[in-house]
Amino acid sequence: MQFVENIGFATLRFLNIFYESFYFTYQCLIKLFKKNSYNSATKDILVKQIYFTSVETLPLLLLIGTIFGSIITALIVNLAFEYGLKDHIGTLIINIIVNEFAPLATVVIIALRSGAAISTEIAVMKVSNELNTLKAFDINIIEYLFLPRIISGIISVVLLSFVLSIIMLFSGYLYLLFFLKQA
Repeated sequence: MQFVENIGFATLRFLNIFYESFYFTYQCLIKLFKKNSYNSATKDILVKQIYFTSVETLPLLLLIGTIFGSIITALIVNLAFEYGLKDHIGTLIINIIVNEFAPLATVVIIALRSGAAISTEIAVMKVSNELNTLKAFDINIIEYLFLPRIISGIISVVLLSFVLSIIMLFSGYLYLLFFLKQA
């Protein structure tokens, strides 16, 4: 009988986590499209989050784009010559870099860099009872803490993916310029 109870408790715990996740997502989506969710404090935090997520990540993005742009371009060119796809080199480079690698690398970089920082920041606020203080002052936690970080993540992924694509294509172009002079 204990075994059946444990399965029941585990199932209820899982369903509760599932429900809370969907409810939090629902609240964030509702607040995202409400005009009165954006006050001056939210806008200030949004600007700081965009700076932290996007601008401070640019040196790392430049390094990764330069290295991987050259490597991926070299691989594509060598494979295209090997398999007789010389006419499709441009299309292959654009598809692989712009459509595949740049968005994936951008999401990984942002998730590793900002995701850990945001999680740590919210956890420290929870432990030090700052979240309760915000509630006591009748400050909406979703509008003040989560909404700017979600919007910042959306903006940062799109912009940094575009920037990484440009850096990788330019790095690949420089590689091809050097490669074609040698051949």
